[in-house]
Amino acid sequence: METAEKEFRIPKTVAPVICHTISDEAIPGEIFLDVVSKCTPKHIQNFFDHDALFFPIRTAQAERPLLLSKEMVVLVEAVSAFPPGTMLALSDRKKAVLDVRSVGSIHCEVLIEGPIERSRVLDVLNQSKNFVAIVWQEKFSLVNIRHILKIVEL
Repeated sequence: METAEKEFRIPKTVAPVICHTISDEAIPGEIFLDVVSKCTPKHIQNFFDHDALFFPIRTAQAERPLLLSKEMVVLVEAVSAFPPGTMLALSDRKKAVLDVRSVGSIHCEVLIEGPIERSRVLDVLNQSKNFVAIVWQEKFSLVNIRHILKIVEL
């Protein structure tokens, strides 16, 4: 039986990312955010910190979105450049070297939001749900805290 009804879709914003996995695979693609305004770094972080265990990522290689486990994701690079005034410009930053499983050492800046009394990298890690925001290679990125082996603050 065929239906003549149109499929209802919730408007989504597409954000280009590269997901690095524990199997040393880099998966370029697009994630779908539940925002209708301009995408910000906080939207991407909230997407990865959400309780869902899997997320869809649209890749050029597959006809349908790939369902990827967040547990398998070690590092997420946001491909979009974010304009001044976003979370990147408003956050304090602490330089650090992160030893990350299957990626190696990452020289980066950990983004620190919130009150001055929580301005340590340790506080950011302990209050993070799943991913910590960093600036790596001059791009907004996220690191899965479960795959960080060691951190040296600079």
